[in-house]
Amino acid sequence: MEVIVFIFVAMEFHTKIILHPTDFSENSANALHTAAEFLAIPKTRLVIIHVDELPDISDNPSADEIDKRNREKKNEILKKMVQYLRNNFGSNEPIPVPEKIIRLHSTPYKDIIDYIIKIEPYMVVVGQKGDSEIKHLAMGNITLHILEKATCPVLVVPSPRNQ
Repeated sequence: MEVIVFIFVAMEFHTKIILHPTDFSENSANALHTAAEFLAIPKTRLVIIHVDELPDISDNPSADEIDKRNREKKNEILKKMVQYLRNNFGSNEPIPVPEKIIRLHSTPYKDIIDYIIKIEPYMVVVGQKGDSEIKHLAMGNITLHILEKATCPVLVVPSPRNQ
């Protein structure tokens, strides 16, 4: 009697995640367009993350009020994210549609690094500098932190020449 043994090997479908941290600035938009070009690579996903500061709680609100403020802040940022994509792609959003991550944290660059460590992206695509108050720096503070701490390649897209 002949015994036939079937061995099923689980096939791993490696998805390349391109992470794009954004502050919705023009510099971020340039990086967004560059990040979207990577979607031509099969099995690639674009994840757009915006980390904003936590809402002010200096007036000692209740836990319910803090939750309410956090939800309102996230909804406000989601609207900005949708508008950011609409402004940059119109109705021709990249395929696959980018995933939108909104996080509230006291230190945005630390939360971005923590997220990079968590999802292990293939690459981070970030603008050279954002809309921070310190415009004279050639490289934005958050971009520098990402370059120093990221556990994956980081592509820094330069600012347009006219800025």
